[in-house]
Amino acid sequence: MASKYLLNVDTQNSTEKKIDQLLSQHFITSEGLLTSCQGVGTENDRYVLLESQGQLMEYALLVKDKKLFESVLNNLQTYFTAPKGYYYWRLNLQEKQPDDATALVDQLRLLRSLDVASSDFGELTYKIKAFFLAFNLYKYNRDENVFCDSYDGRIGKAEQKISLFYIDPVGLETLSADFPPAKQSVRSTLDILKNAPLNNQGFFPSNYNLQTGSYVWPEKFTTVEQLYTIDYAQKAGMNVNKFLDFLHKSIQANGKIFSTYHADGSPDGVNDSAAVYALAARIFHQAGDNKDEQWCYERMLAYRISDQPELQGAFGYETATSAFAFDQMEALLTLNQEGKTRKQ
Repeated sequence: MASKYLLNVDTQNSTEKKIDQLLSQHFITSEGLLTSCQGVGTENDRYVLLESQGQLMEYALLVKDKKLFESVLNNLQTYFTAPKGYYYWRLNLQEKQPDDATALVDQLRLLRSLDVASSDFGELTYKIKAFFLAFNLYKYNRDENVFCDSYDGRIGKAEQKISLFYIDPVGLETLSADFPPAKQSVRSTLDILKNAPLNNQGFFPSNYNLQTGSYVWPEKFTTVEQLYTIDYAQKAGMNVNKFLDFLHKSIQANGKIFSTYHADGSPDGVNDSAAVYALAARIFHQAGDNKDEQWCYERMLAYRISDQPELQGAFGYETATSAFAFDQMEALLTLNQEGKTRKQ
């Protein structure tokens, strides 16, 4: 592995250093692209996701690593940029061939990162890139006057739904500021989040059907998606205490937060994940609940693979034979959360 693609190995946090080294050695390609997963049985499921590259950009900003930020941005221009100007949501790992479609939430993550980087690193070129990204989001990722999940470049059509965990208020407000003609569409999209009904446990609907004008409830609730939605709802100034109470009760009653739940709050299976605890820790931090934040943080730190030499120390089930970039990156972002009390 070329040393220029090593992450923040100078960190004093031993856990962070271990994950940095593991990602650099096993997940990051010679081109500097972060692959989606590694380990036994993942050979046919390895992609390069725009989501992961955006998480790397967020991490670069947290550790103030302009070199890493630039390397990720250059790869986005080389591998992820469509001729029309939008960003593909994923690449095939071997041939680096893209799936010609977008993902709104991943592009909003890039937009936020570019906007912050333009200020933090004093680079006007990042602001210019943010403008063009905002313009192309407005041009392609809308149905009527609402931003939608994706644009399919193969058929030239925007999807007629918006997932609530895609409605990133900071990203959308950044879009509105960078490209003012988008202001009304941003307001209409944020209203879908703000007006969403909650069930008795505090769960949000999974998406909003733009064709029928109605919210859609899933058969099962994916906790990571709900946590993203709760995070965005917090940032939109909404009251999310009902869901936080539900998480607290799950911790007290079960000693874990499950990966999926039924509508009545009963768990679907017994699985949990490092990413769930990483996200929950940040949400409790934002809510000022230090006790549950610390519990989730410690649970995340304990959630490590021990039986696989190549993946030893990665975030995942103790006996797992594979690991996912998403869990590693969410854990790294939580480790670097501003004001976070770290416990080695």
